[in-house]
Parts: sequence; structure tokens; C-alpha cells
Amino acid sequence: MGNKMSLVLSTDHLDKVCAALTITNAAAASGMEVSILFTCWGINVVKRKGARPRGEGFLDRVVTAEMNILYPSGSDRLPLSRFNFLGLGSWLMRRRMKAKGIQSIPEMLADATDLGVRYIACDNPMTIMGLRREDLIDEVEAVVGAASYIKEASDADITLFV
Repeated sequence: MGNKMSLVLSTDHLDKVCAALTITNAAAASGMEVSILFTCWGINVVKRKGARPRGEGFLDRVVTAEMNILYPSGSDRLPLSRFNFLGLGSWLMRRRMKAKGIQSIPEMLADATDLGVRYIACDNPMTIMGLRREDLIDEVEAVVGAASYIKEASDADITLFV
């Protein structure tokens, strides 16, 4: 088995984030060094609860106001990729997960942290969404550009994109 895995998480959909964290936690529990790059909508997974994107100028303020309304803040409010039905689907899925003894996304993130998984945020979506470093959870160790991530992933034995 390889020693290092890198995963790019580009979505904030509950079902896909659940799959990604299940894989990363299994790899980390198996002794692999694991890192996750949160990019695009995946930034929402590590966005601090209550974070409010900011904008400079009228258009930026309109866009960030829309993001405040439409996109979750915190890993416990993620939508489903299908059949979300204005949040009802994700509420039912979280309820079903709990009833079946499946960890919630915040619990999976806590396990990942305990297992030494490294959290890295991509700078471009943060800029677009009007987010700052302080808007992310403390476990995010760095905010980097694509070139830095390529260096991070270049020696990974396994690289995945979700």
C-alpha cells in the first residue's frame, strides 16, 4: 500500500462529502499520510459556522449576499446532490444516517483531524466567495494556490477528485 493520499474535494453535497471523508478516514486509519484540498463549493465544508462572505463594491456585495442566503455555513448543513427538496432531503438523510449509526459530517471531520488528516483550502474560491482565512475552521492549516497544491500532491501514491 502507498504511503500518501491526496484528495481534492470540490463539492459541498452531503452524499459526496460523506463518501470523500469515509475514504480519507479509512486511508488515514490505515497509516497513510492524507491531505484534503477544499476547492470550489468544497470550501463550504470547512467554512466556519456563521461565516459571512464580504464584498467590495456593489456587485460583490450582491453576489456575496446571495451566497450567504443560498449556501451553507458549517458542515452540518450540507445539501444533497439529488432530491434535496429545499433541504428536506438532506434533513431526512442526516436523520437516516443517525438512525443507522453512521457518523455525521462534523463527526467524520473530527475523526479525520484526530487521524492527522491535513486540511488545505484553495485560495481562488475563497477570493470569489469573499471569504477570509478567519472564516474557515481552525483545522485548515493553509490557504494555497494551485501550484502549491500540485507540489503537495506530486508525491502522493493515490490522488482522488470528488
